[in-house]
Amino acid sequence: MIDTSHQNSRKTVTWNSKIIPYLTWRIMKMNVKKILILNLVFIYNSVIFYGQSRTLISNPSFEVKPSAENPFPTGWLEINSENIAMPKVHWASESKKPSHGQSYISISRTKASNQVISHLLVSNPLKAYRTYKFDIDASIFNDSIQTKLQVVGLGENIEDQQVLATSWEIDHSAWKKVSFTFTPKTKVLSLMLQVDAEFENSSIALDNISNIERVLGPYDCDENIIINGYSRYELDAYYSSFNGKKTKTYEGKFHCPFTTFYTAKVLYDKYGKWDQVVFYEDGRNEKLLWSNIQLFKDSKDKYSIAASGYEDEWDMYASIIVFDKKGKDMLQPTNPLSKEIMDLIGEMIQNNDEKNQDFYDEYAEEVGY
Repeated sequence: MIDTSHQNSRKTVTWNSKIIPYLTWRIMKMNVKKILILNLVFIYNSVIFYGQSRTLISNPSFEVKPSAENPFPTGWLEINSENIAMPKVHWASESKKPSHGQSYISISRTKASNQVISHLLVSNPLKAYRTYKFDIDASIFNDSIQTKLQVVGLGENIEDQQVLATSWEIDHSAWKKVSFTFTPKTKVLSLMLQVDAEFENSSIALDNISNIERVLGPYDCDENIIINGYSRYELDAYYSSFNGKKTKTYEGKFHCPFTTFYTAKVLYDKYGKWDQVVFYEDGRNEKLLWSNIQLFKDSKDKYSIAASGYEDEWDMYASIIVFDKKGKDMLQPTNPLSKEIMDLIGEMIQNNDEKNQDFYDEYAEEVGY
C-alpha cells in the first residue's frame, strides 16, 4: 500500500547546506565525551548505505549450443502454457547474425499465441517506487514491418502483473539498442519481455540485454529533504525468520525527512525516553522501542512502537513498526488503523519543535559504540 496523496510542500534543504552546519553548532556546545559520541552517531546516520544498485542478468546474450536438444537459454525461464509459448533460438550460422555472442532469440505475437521470455530477479527484486533502466539489442524479424517491445513485471502472485515500459516503434531490420526506464508500483520478482498486444502478427529479434541499473527517479530524495515534513509515506513489507518460521512485517516509512531520526524524535518528545535500543551489525540505524504507548486519545489501547531510519544514495526515510499487545501488526494495509497511525505520526512530524533538542542529547548519551 502506497499513499502518495500525503505530499508535503514545506521548505526543502540540502544535506550539506543545513545539517552539517547544525551539527557543527551542536558539537561546539558539547564537552569532549559528548563530541565523541555525537560523532559516532553522525557517522552512523549520515553514511551513505550503498545497497546493491545493479541487478545482474545471467546469460544476457541468450547463449545456447546449436547441437543441444530442445535448446533454451540458460538462466531464463521456460514458460509454455495455453496462451504463452517459448521464444525461438537462432544461431550465428543462420542468415541474421547475432548482435553479440553466438545466438539470439525471437519472440512473436499472433491471435492464438504469445511468445515471451522471462528472467527471475528473486535474489535482488526490483522495489516499488524505485527507478531502473536497462537496454537490449532489438530489430524487427521475418516479415514484420513495425512492432513494439513491452516489459512486464511479475510479482509474488500470478495475477500481480504490471506493464513497466513499452518501446518506441521498432521498424529497423538492423540491430539497434532499445532503452527502457521505469518505476514499478509494486515489487517485481521477474521480468517478462513480449510483443505489444497492439502489434499482432509481428516478431522481434532480441540479443545482448544489459544488467538492470538503479537510477535517480521521481520518488527519490536526491539532495532535497524537508524540514518538519516528508514527501510521501508508504507501508513496506519485509520478511524475517525466527525458529525457522518466516514472518511478514510492515514498516511505515516517511520519505525525504530532514533527518532519519524524525519518527524517534517525535515519539520521544511526546512519550518520553524509549524503553530499549536494538542494535544491528549490518550498519542500519538502531531501532528505539517504546512499550505501552497510548496513541489515540479516544482509545485506551496500548501499542509497542519501534522507530528507526535509513538512507542511501537516492532515498532517506524515518520509519515506525507498530504492534498491539497481542502481537498484531498494526501497519498491515488491510488494518483500518494503519492509515490513522501513519497520519498521526505524520502530523507529529509536521508539528515537530525543532528548538527542542533533548532527544539528540539523550540519544548521544545512550548510544556509545
